[in-house]
Amino acid sequence: MPTIWACIELVESSPDERLFSGVVDPSRVDELGAVLAGLGLRYSIELWSDDRTSVLRELAG
Repeated sequence: MPTIWACIELVESSPDERLFSGVVDPSRVDELGAVLAGLGLRYSIELWSDDRTSVLRELAG
């Protein structure tokens, strides 16, 4: 099911971890974390500023 609030792609996969890259509506970052947790995945998310110079928020689960 396509979503309009997130567009992520698998960049790298190994037996221990997966690296995704993409764009997420900043107001729904917690929702993305909930989806990943619901799939049983451990995750860390970095929300970067529009100019990509600083991390605005980090989440882990």
